[in-house]
Amino acid sequence: MGCEGLGFLYVRPERLGELRPRVAGWLSHEDGLRFLLEGAGHLRYDRPIRRTADFIEGGAGNTVGCAALEASIGLIAQLGPAAVWAHVQAYLDLLEAGLIARGFVSLRSRDPAARSCILSVLPPNPGDVLGFQRELAERGVACSTPDGLLRFSPHWPDHPDEVPFVLDAVDDALGHG
Repeated sequence: MGCEGLGFLYVRPERLGELRPRVAGWLSHEDGLRFLLEGAGHLRYDRPIRRTADFIEGGAGNTVGCAALEASIGLIAQLGPAAVWAHVQAYLDLLEAGLIARGFVSLRSRDPAARSCILSVLPPNPGDVLGFQRELAERGVACSTPDGLLRFSPHWPDHPDEVPFVLDAVDDALGHG
């Protein structure tokens, strides 16, 4: 197992207008990062494609991620996807219940078969999701903020015993601690 190498693209400036995007990711669009950095209402697919050759999104290889995956693939295969999924669901069940009890709104599917291994929530004061995420980060809790939501995405090494720590950090960030 390995990661792909680097590639380069050069487009003569006078020929840039002839490029026709067939597939474009979020970084191909003008202001493509806004949904991650500026709160709610910025996850849109109608933004214009950037008019520079880098709209093709070569990106950077996730070398560390590839090395970690290679090191852990045997263990993940031994555990099996169903066990990993069940483990993460149990973690998220506890976290979701605790967050709802604190006034958060969960966007997680009510149908267990339709769930992913991500929990997205709106905090009681959704006007400052980015500030709330920073408060959690200062307390050792990592989450992201796509389109104004708090997104938690644990995996198989995350133990459900961590949930009280996360909820304590939430209480502190809410000023209830």
